[in-house]
Amino acid sequence: LFYESSANVPMVLVPTSAQIESTGPGRVDDRLVAHADIMPTLLDMCNIPVPPSVEGSSMLGDRTRDYLYGEFGEDSMASRMVVDGHHKLIYYPVGNRSQLFDLLTDPNEMHDLTAEPTYSKVKVHMVALLLDNLYGTDLDWIKNGKLVGLPDQNRTVEHDYSPTFGNARGYRIR
Repeated sequence: LFYESSANVPMVLVPTSAQIESTGPGRVDDRLVAHADIMPTLLDMCNIPVPPSVEGSSMLGDRTRDYLYGEFGEDSMASRMVVDGHHKLIYYPVGNRSQLFDLLTDPNEMHDLTAEPTYSKVKVHMVALLLDNLYGTDLDWIKNGKLVGLPDQNRTVEHDYSPTFGNARGYRIR
């Protein structure tokens, strides 16, 4: 899930003694980073050039992202997310649903602002970022420049005690 309690994983970076001056001991940095940034950071720490084909960015230095895009699952189990550090949009193509959160005023993501008129410009901006990042079969969720998603589905969740079926919690979605 793309909620902060599961998606916002702390990154602890321990620099070499020579790098402490540039990174600062005990420094907290709230920039948006992804798993793709780990390799270029480690290469940078070892003074090894980062190949141009690498999509991530080193966490050393001042380079930051304006936003971060994330994706999970495919087809009816898909969800997508964009976050800019202030706002987060989570998109579920089934039923064409989205959630919008203001992470500064609501860090626990308890209030979905998707339908709030005062956040309509924010929603338009975040949806535009999402649309710019969709590719492959996700493009089927777009018609005439607008998100249309996938048809809604009725789902039931059952407990499944069988060790060969279900997910890690023993539940099966039908």
